[in-house]
Amino acid sequence: MPARLPRSVERYLFRDFLPRLRDDTCIRIYTKLYQLGDHDHPDYGLSCRQTSGFGAMVSFKVDTHERALAVLERVRLVLFAESLGGTESLVTYPLVQTHGSIQGLMLDKLGIDEHLLRLSVGLENAEDLIADLEQAIG
Repeated sequence: MPARLPRSVERYLFRDFLPRLRDDTCIRIYTKLYQLGDHDHPDYGLSCRQTSGFGAMVSFKVDTHERALAVLERVRLVLFAESLGGTESLVTYPLVQTHGSIQGLMLDKLGIDEHLLRLSVGLENAEDLIADLEQAIG
């Protein structure tokens, strides 16, 4: 983990990946991004006070449940898996994976719905990750 996280966060996530993801027309149309290291995130200040880094996790919402499932089926470089600690980029579907046992109102409070996906950014090239997400979102 020590080798993966600094490289993912510093080089890929903040310098390359998130800015490109925000600027990519196809992806921007269909998604809403959440990442604690984003200055626009409502908990950015709290995170700065409580942590020494922001992590390599990006949550995003697509416009429909069908598109969320399509992304999971179409990703090629990014793997659809529940474990989020490896060197490869992985995507999860929290509604049925990590939060599958949580019920209605709590899911709403947590912002977890059928549109939400979570991406753990690994060591792959940012351009390759963007291209994979772009083709998966369609």
